[in-house]
Amino acid sequence: MALYVLRRLAIFVVSMFIASIFVFLVLSVLPGDPAQVILGLQATPESLAQLRRELGLDAPLWKQYLRWAGGMVRGDFGTSYISRVDIGPEITQRLLVTIPLALLGMTFALLIAVPAGVLAASRHRTKVDTFISTFTQTGIAIPAFWAGIMLIAVFSVKLGWFPAGGFTAWQDAPLRAIRSLLLPAVSLALVQGAILTRYVRSTVLEITREDFIRTARAKGLTRSAALWRHGLRNASIPLVTVAGLQFANLLVGAVVIENVFFLPGLGRMVLQAIGNRDLLAVQGIVIVLTGIVLAVNFLVDISYRFLDPRLRPAG
Repeated sequence: MALYVLRRLAIFVVSMFIASIFVFLVLSVLPGDPAQVILGLQATPESLAQLRRELGLDAPLWKQYLRWAGGMVRGDFGTSYISRVDIGPEITQRLLVTIPLALLGMTFALLIAVPAGVLAASRHRTKVDTFISTFTQTGIAIPAFWAGIMLIAVFSVKLGWFPAGGFTAWQDAPLRAIRSLLLPAVSLALVQGAILTRYVRSTVLEITREDFIRTARAKGLTRSAALWRHGLRNASIPLVTVAGLQFANLLVGAVVIENVFFLPGLGRMVLQAIGNRDLLAVQGIVIVLTGIVLAVNFLVDISYRFLDPRLRPAG
């Protein structure tokens, strides 16, 4: 088990290294000049050249990459070109909004997908199955930002149950902070829950044809009881795999949702950095999001050994 974890950890480190090179090169070749953005269109060539030297933008790309990557290893993401504040602490502060939002969204999505998917599979080719399939098709077709706008119109403007936007700091009022994230999380969960529901349904339907399900039925269990007791655990590995992959889509959706609900997360920060041509901040945010996705995939790989004893080494 330890050897397996070390092997997966090595793959994680190599993947982060390759991703860092890709992110740096892609953002470095984009048109535009941070020095021009800082000084304005009326800046002289001499002042632009001086500022580029101060920012280190006149150095070869490989030197810029080594300086940037070395700083990230030490936890130093550099200083923003525009705001002149440290990027690392700013990203950490924004993560306190984005990560809870993503986790809440995935939790709600699973709470929707697992019961609905198993119910649809256990009621295959009935009105219940048709209703759930229709609902999931609609959920997939609805953009998350549109769902957020509709939730604001109903639960914030009309009913007044939840705030329409903004965020209360965790240290000030934790319950109000969670309340601020509920509607955005539901907006993300509607789409992801619809996708996962269809996957759970198809996976559980395949399991119903297995011998152990027929054996459980022969022992007196109903179709639903056999699926809940024996089928769901066997469907957990493909479900965890897809949920891990969907977590990346959920983070991308959070970028849009944070702007709909005016949440001070990484989504708003990256859009502001792109608009200001603050490439150093964009690089830091993108590599952090990449690291989160790779870390989730790493945890998914490790979880296989705990979910399925057949994957554990003998002895």
